Amino acid sequence: MYSMYGIELNSAQYEALKDLAEKIETGEDPRQYVIDKIAADDELLDVYLELHDKGLMQGVKGWGVYVCSGLTSNGRNFVADREATTTAEARKSRNQIIREAAFALGGAVLAVASTLTLHYVFGIG
Repeated sequence: MYSMYGIELNSAQYEALKDLAEKIETGEDPRQYVIDKIAADDELLDVYLELHDKGLMQGVKGWGVYVCSGLTSNGRNFVADREATTTAEARKSRNQIIREAAFALGGAVLAVASTLTLHYVFGIG
């Protein structure tokens, strides 16, 4: 589940929304893009209608058709904020791994230094 602003999307809904946002960003016509996607996979009609009903897409609904005119500001923000959150979480996780590795390396260096000190200075070991 993908959740932002009290709106929950399943993976199919989020992927469709994200894909459409990327296409719009590159200058593709959302109307033609959605028509082509529905023609290739008619189950996407339900996905787009659900996104429309959640206020993330704008367009005109009809009997078995949906003509998309783009994303609402909520739709654009949902994708942008979700991607930013994912990136921040990945960065935070990567930084945590680096800190843990540095701590472990520091411990190993300290252990080696202690062993060498005991051996060469005090003649133990």
